[in-house]
Amino acid sequence: MKSYAGRYLLSVTRVDNQPLSEPLLLEFSVPGFVDVELANDDFDFYELNHGKRIGRLNSNQVQALQNDYVGKQVRLAVYETGGFSGIPGNLPDDVPVWQDHAFGFSARLVVLAERE
Repeated sequence: MKSYAGRYLLSVTRVDNQPLSEPLLLEFSVPGFVDVELANDDFDFYELNHGKRIGRLNSNQVQALQNDYVGKQVRLAVYETGGFSGIPGNLPDDVPVWQDHAFGFSARLVVLAERE
């Protein structure tokens, strides 16, 4: 979960109005043409609330933002997409290894609309 530090994820608890046995935490994106006010991180959320970008947030500002946002329940129309990324485990010895995550598949949601 360290790779998600500073990011907001969706906790999916129901799919097609059916409860899941365990919530799924998924990354998400909102296309520019979709009118849904969700942010992926503190800076995007600040911009949604204040109409401008900010370069730095202190811990008090972050806490104030999260109080109104983190844990909020919404119903969304989404679709799931995904892909493979990361460093393969069998690189040749002469290839330098860099800081990244292990190779694997990850799913994400694309938000299309907010439902009542």
